[in-house]
Amino acid sequence: NDIIPEFGILKETPLTIIVGLNDRIGLEGMYAFWLRNPFENDKDGVINMIMAHELIHSWIGIKTGEYDMSWWKEGTTMYLGYLIAKRNNLCTQSYFEKNIMVDLENNNAVKTYSFSNDNDYIRKNLFRDQEIGNMVYRKGAQVSMLIDRLIREKANNSKDLVKFLARFTEGYKSKAFFRNDFISQIERYSTADVSDIFSLYVDGTGPIPDSILKENLSALMA
Repeated sequence: NDIIPEFGILKETPLTIIVGLNDRIGLEGMYAFWLRNPFENDKDGVINMIMAHELIHSWIGIKTGEYDMSWWKEGTTMYLGYLIAKRNNLCTQSYFEKNIMVDLENNNAVKTYSFSNDNDYIRKNLFRDQEIGNMVYRKGAQVSMLIDRLIREKANNSKDLVKFLARFTEGYKSKAFFRNDFISQIERYSTADVSDIFSLYVDGTGPIPDSILKENLSALMA
């Protein structure tokens, strides 16, 4: 209900969901894998979030890439997977909030590295180092939430991150973009200036303060 009307119908790539019995992972592209029998005791709607996440990758990361924002592909898609599942009542409010508000205070990668200054290192170690993986997926999702809230605020809720990304990825279809392209296109789309979010939480180390996350989450849920 949110993805296809905004991003369009998948024409080039069929999506196959394979269900198995071992550890759970997701993989975008021709196949999306969800393992560990998701239909048993999935009261939170985890599988719905995973399938939304992998479907959105068809645009974010496959049809469109980036040169200098290693967090963008997985962090943005992590946030949208939660958000879209929640919007369509396919995951619980508590599951959404728990994952967006995840505490990264003890994550050594978050304390040590910034997304921008260590872009190449993060990209190379995303799937080798669990703490870097959590940093990219979790802190990246939180950065995306802050961007989404600011776009909505500037546009009086007539625009949001989903709508922006649908247009942005179409403009960069089969191409990649630089950070400045992303920032300038957001401002052109909604008048939202996200440079402070980038300077504080993309260029800076450490977790996003809990008070900031709570305030943004509360505004989004209002």
